[in-house]
Amino acid sequence: MITFNYTILKHHKKEDGTWNVKIRVTYSRKSKYLPTNMFVSKDDLNTKKNVITNKTKSKKLNDLIDEYRSIAENIAITSTLTTERIIELIKKVLDKKEKAEVDFIAFANKVIMKRKKDAAPKEDKTAIGYQTVVNSLQDFFKSDRVLITDITARSLKRYEDYLKTERKVTRINRFGNQEARILKPVGNGINNYMRDIRALFNDAIEEFNDEDSNELVITHYPFKKYKIPKPIPGAKRNVKVDMIQRIRDFEPSGKGELMVLGRDVIMLSFYLVGINLIDLYNVDQLTKGRLSYNRSKTVSRRDDKAFISIKVEPEAMDIISKYTDPEGVRVFDFYCRYNTNNNFIRAVNKGLKQISDILELPTHVTSYVARHSWATIARNICKISKDDVDLALNHVDPRHKLADVYIEKDFSMIDEANRKVLDTLR
Repeated sequence: MITFNYTILKHHKKEDGTWNVKIRVTYSRKSKYLPTNMFVSKDDLNTKKNVITNKTKSKKLNDLIDEYRSIAENIAITSTLTTERIIELIKKVLDKKEKAEVDFIAFANKVIMKRKKDAAPKEDKTAIGYQTVVNSLQDFFKSDRVLITDITARSLKRYEDYLKTERKVTRINRFGNQEARILKPVGNGINNYMRDIRALFNDAIEEFNDEDSNELVITHYPFKKYKIPKPIPGAKRNVKVDMIQRIRDFEPSGKGELMVLGRDVIMLSFYLVGINLIDLYNVDQLTKGRLSYNRSKTVSRRDDKAFISIKVEPEAMDIISKYTDPEGVRVFDFYCRYNTNNNFIRAVNKGLKQISDILELPTHVTSYVARHSWATIARNICKISKDDVDLALNHVDPRHKLADVYIEKDFSMIDEANRKVLDTLR
């Protein structure tokens, strides 16, 4: 018969005056001890009887013993069974149970921390997106802990509906204080939220499941039934050549630091083939007149690490010299002016809004305009092929994936296309 009792080993007293409670496992008159995560002090004990008098702790221990007894009932009694083997089997069952209760939030945070560490000192755009999803899931489930078994097709549909509503949430501000915020309904961004959850779910399966030995901790896959909504095509974000010229030639009066920043950055992005602002913020390679970087948006999804090299034209060099990083850590000093990429983009867009209002532009200009406008001018005015536009924007066409393995990239085609586009502004 296998018996269980809690006990305190008085000679195991810790320096802080507490003892770790052990579970004594006895079989065939031989005992071994299993440690618990509970510690007791002299105030919790009847030291003469070695009995825990704290009712809360006593109940938790009795519940734990009941769990061990339940496990022991399924252990086959054989002539070779030993106390050590019993403890080994109990630990195995407990370990499997612990793994089965995968905390999706804790796992996601682990992934986020690793991505941030690997990307440091630069920012990782995927980690930023994952953090937004984690915050949102905690809001939706009203808990800091969400088991992966709670991520089901049904709950994902409810979560999708939740994102479409205006939400009141609490966040920690940069001063470490809680503040209430009103979040607007999410539109096409729902696609990004759900793709991030799917990516994290797939990572969890890779982490916890061992298909070779058929040890499957995560046994369900909600994305078989739940279908991620496709984004609805929105209005085109490009502007015409004359509007770009007006932004380029704009000179603010008075205190217009943000407007100067907005003008310079959007033009710099345009001159550099629509480079994304997160890449402008992080780029650290400018050699022999070429700006080289790995595009943040797709670096983790492509075998070539989304590498691209762009010739710096004279128009861009005028602006680059104005924002050169004096420390030489990165190409630009934007990271010295703004502590995060998001704050940098926010400042640029604020300046662009002010410019749009003053110039009474028909379109509200944002940081996206440079990339979309470059592509539209390249195709519609300069008659550059769509394949070459894709190449310049650092996109990958799935139809050419096999050919790309054999063909060495020729960035001079991008240089020629960019020069043609910039010449339209003269």
